[in-house]
Amino acid sequence: MLADSIIHLRESRRFRDHQGIGALASAIQEASAQAALAALQAANLPEVTLVEPAGPLGRQVSALASERYAACIGAERRLEAFGRFRVLCAHRRGLDGAEAMNQAIERALAARELVSLDEPYYVGRPLLVTENDPSTRLFNGDIGVVVRDRTGAKAALFGADAAEPGEGASRLVALSRLPRAETAFAMTVHKSQGSEFDEVVLVLPQKPSPVLTRELLYTAVTRARERVTIVASLDIVVQAIATPTRRDGGLCARLWPSTGSRCSPRSARSR
Repeated sequence: MLADSIIHLRESRRFRDHQGIGALASAIQEASAQAALAALQAANLPEVTLVEPAGPLGRQVSALASERYAACIGAERRLEAFGRFRVLCAHRRGLDGAEAMNQAIERALAARELVSLDEPYYVGRPLLVTENDPSTRLFNGDIGVVVRDRTGAKAALFGADAAEPGEGASRLVALSRLPRAETAFAMTVHKSQGSEFDEVVLVLPQKPSPVLTRELLYTAVTRARERVTIVASLDIVVQAIATPTRRDGGLCARLWPSTGSRCSPRSARSR
């Protein structure tokens, strides 16, 4: 049977130097809220932290993020610096969503006179491309940042084009040619899939949400290489860990007929 040919990947070497992230990821994967909370509260695991909401959420998150982004804006290798830190959100809209967090972070940086919000494409604005554009070789999910070129004009700086590896480590795209893009100080967990950052601040909904699942929490935590800060209440973290994503495609019933429509409890684990 096909089910007997499945290989289960159970050992992770990815977080050996950052045991807190590995311990938290494993606890989420094993659906152990107790172990997850123990990791988040352990004094000897500083790589993972739980910060409970207190006051306006946007102000709290921007306080956590603005110092990191201030360093990015002032960095010589700005694009590389932006790739090391990100705020991730479960939702796109709402008071705890990526749009609101982007606005709060922009206001905090503007208050420090690090960015100017008088125009949409201000210098230092990180960009997330949201459509495919073969003419510029930019595609949905590409990350860039607005900079000034050698002439003083503003342009969008992106990493090297995978299709043209000989062009160098980065490239500039004129703002007039830029496809649709949105601000990327904060982004949804969904859009962060496939990316990695040194540090992640994860903002979870303040109220129960259908989006909030064990898989989303695991994906968010494992986007970080070195440090994760979760902004959420204990109850919300417990709810997420207790809520698996439900899929009704029928594949599980075909692989494990004896379980009916439910997947085998021996689900594959891969990190």
